[in-house]
Amino acid sequence: MAIIKSIEEIIDKLGYRNSKELYYYEELASLKGKISLQNIKSIKEVKPYAFYCIENKPFVLFFEKINNEYERKELNKKIWNMQIPVVIFDDVDKIKIYNGSKLDINEVSIELLEEIDKKDCNKETDFSFWNIINQRFWIKYKKNYSNKKLNELMLENIKYITEQLKEKYHINYATKLILRMIFIRYLIDKEIDIDYKDFPKNINEAREKLIEITKNKKELYKLFEHLKDKFNGNLFELNNEIYDENLNEEALKLLSDFLSGKLVLNSGQISLFNMYDFNIIPVELISNIYEILLGKEVQERDKAFYTPDYLVNYIIEQSIKPLLGNSKNLKVLDPSCGSRNIFSTNF
Repeated sequence: MAIIKSIEEIIDKLGYRNSKELYYYEELASLKGKISLQNIKSIKEVKPYAFYCIENKPFVLFFEKINNEYERKELNKKIWNMQIPVVIFDDVDKIKIYNGSKLDINEVSIELLEEIDKKDCNKETDFSFWNIINQRFWIKYKKNYSNKKLNELMLENIKYITEQLKEKYHINYATKLILRMIFIRYLIDKEIDIDYKDFPKNINEAREKLIEITKNKKELYKLFEHLKDKFNGNLFELNNEIYDENLNEEALKLLSDFLSGKLVLNSGQISLFNMYDFNIIPVELISNIYEILLGKEVQERDKAFYTPDYLVNYIIEQSIKPLLGNSKNLKVLDPSCGSRNIFSTNF
């Protein structure tokens, strides 16, 4: 007689087992076309036992018990970057249910919503399949889910550092400077080789290297020059910035503190930039922030516009996929790729 896993018992008692929107991690490879490639990539990062989707987006994650504290904290950061509303952990004789959209920075823990004895798990539980999309659930837990979401916090962080550089140090190209740092961190987190001297391949080491380079104006602009040649975009049009005395040692320290999560904002909260994982954060969120920071005037001048998800998917389905077939050597050119939304989302 087969032994039923404890987590399977939880999924069954909470009523998710028979849902067509419940998927198991082991079947992830077969889900292309059902959920977006971005969501598949994110699920691969957190490796839940199973997950339940609403409108083809992961809404509930199920995990077996994790005993290693370091692994659990790393997982918490990834779940928060995904902004998953409900996360259910098997915990021996009980289940623990968390709000994956809220992170305690000091403890690196997502918010615990409820603990339930396994014997009490049933369809009446607030987090059951039958109740999770009920309006009463959101009324009851409104306070828990009214916290600032990741995109709001990120925009708040970025606006603060940009304003500081502009107002305190009179750096009129501060917006471009910050966007460059976001772009470089994006490349690092996506494990895209920037092909620069002594730059580590390991993600955490590369992040630390970027912080170190940021403290040295000469080294920072050498990196910018390299990326200008490699990516040929107007984001790295440097003009005479390196000769600007306003971008001094103090301003660069502010920038490095921002990247390392040491910068204290007006609200008293530290910057969260070191907590962000751009391999998990949806590229459309990054593109949206890019647009907000550039402003309408610059957007219209430079023709820099974000391509929404539904249009990206349509372009891929109608133009690229029919040509792709079984070919492994197809080359695709997007001469106005901007933030690489089409390629980042689908390849």
